[in-house]
Amino acid sequence: MKRISRISSLPLLPAILLAAWLLSGCSPARHVPEGKYLLDDVKINLNDSTRRLDQQQLMTYVRMQPNHKMLWATKFRLGIYNMSGNDSTKWWNRWVRKLGEAPVIFDSTATMTDAGQLRKAMVNAGFLDATVSVDTFADRRKRKMKVEYNLEAGMPHIIRSVNYEFPNDTLRTLIMKDSARFTVRPGDPLDISLLETQRELLTTRLRSHGYYAFGKEFITFNADTTEGSRDVDLTMTVKPAYSSNSPNHLIDTHKEYIVRNVYYIMDYDPGVTEDFRHYQAADTVNYKDITILYGDRRYLRPSVLYDNCFIRSGEAYNLHDVNNTYTALGRLTILKFINIRFIPAGNFNDFGTS
Repeated sequence: MKRISRISSLPLLPAILLAAWLLSGCSPARHVPEGKYLLDDVKINLNDSTRRLDQQQLMTYVRMQPNHKMLWATKFRLGIYNMSGNDSTKWWNRWVRKLGEAPVIFDSTATMTDAGQLRKAMVNAGFLDATVSVDTFADRRKRKMKVEYNLEAGMPHIIRSVNYEFPNDTLRTLIMKDSARFTVRPGDPLDISLLETQRELLTTRLRSHGYYAFGKEFITFNADTTEGSRDVDLTMTVKPAYSSNSPNHLIDTHKEYIVRNVYYIMDYDPGVTEDFRHYQAADTVNYKDITILYGDRRYLRPSVLYDNCFIRSGEAYNLHDVNNTYTALGRLTILKFINIRFIPAGNFNDFGTS
């Protein structure tokens, strides 16, 4: 009897991946247009004697990156893409390209934009005299381009003094009471991230002490530098509230707010009733200091709703209480939609309850 040996064929996708691995090092610029270059490599050369800057972190500011590498530094997905033909109307070419990754084309304009972002990142870290230069290395035969960013950080500017300006003594007392937690201090570098952290810290503190409408845009920093010196005199200013005739004046932002009433609106559908104050309740229940407006059924007991609400009538608005209430209600899996809104008492209309 004649024996016939059988060779099982490779499945289609593994065969494609194997072929891509074999071809990934061949003609990587196959689909690169004439006169253009494939971005082959990007490198940062950092000169920072203070060692405060993170080279890996700086690389995140470079948006123009070469094709992804894997398997021993092989541009595997580019290899898959290069298996496709030039005719994009054929299903095979479209399918293979979807599996792969299109070649990244070197763009001189994008390169200079990235260089500007790198310098901005160093300036924001306090290195106001930082410079960035770019070197490009073209391989005309292989149509590849390598890019190197040369970063000279220089020395950082240092905060010599910090002064504070407030619109009133109430805000001064409340803010300066937390001064031990300030992130901006004399002797620190003029780092924008530290200034932003302090703005957020103070805004959170105020919003946790009744200042419901206060925003961090009211906190600004002004840096006074002297030519030839790296010392910085910094002034933090808390600006006054918008005047009543200002187009931005919708609510008093520098006022402490007290919670007057707490309402639960059950079965509320924002897609049906845009203004929740017009909600028509089928059943109204007053439990302790909350009011519950039920729909057709009571699917949560009043005690459960009360125990999972940290916002209390008669107490000052507190951002932490709001966040804790969101967290607690979120654990009740029966609830699919949770939205907590605050309405100034002067703008409040009674609910349409039955």
